[in-house]
Amino acid sequence: MLLPFFTSPLRKKRMYKCNTCNFELWNYLGQIGESHLGLYDDFRYPGRCLLVYRDHHDHLTQMSPSTAMIFMNDILKAGNLLTKALSCERMNYAILGNAEHHVHAHLIPRYGTDPVPKKSPWNHPDEATPMSDDLKKFIINNIKIRLNK
Repeated sequence: MLLPFFTSPLRKKRMYKCNTCNFELWNYLGQIGESHLGLYDDFRYPGRCLLVYRDHHDHLTQMSPSTAMIFMNDILKAGNLLTKALSCERMNYAILGNAEHHVHAHLIPRYGTDPVPKKSPWNHPDEATPMSDDLKKFIINNIKIRLNK
């Protein structure tokens, strides 16, 4: 059986891809506890990340209570790490489950410059666009420094 993470021969980077449903983290950052963290490339919310539990579960309710608590603890660790790495004012957390059939959490930093600070990130007036390479590298570096401590 393949591990839930692998080194891509094309990208020479460690990645996460679920063997059951093929859910994949785009910009793999590293492991936090029993979960894997990846950067979501969205200029509207620099530093937005996805955290995915290592094993496949279609729904949060399919996890045992102890596994769900482990995942929630990993979400808290990731939120603390990202808040420090990104110097954001708040962190939004979301576990939806209607679009992707793999339990994962969205961690979305909110800054003082947010044009819609009282609204859900999904109600942002602008279209999602990729970050510049320089901004993406800066964010990845800040996160990885804290991941490796």
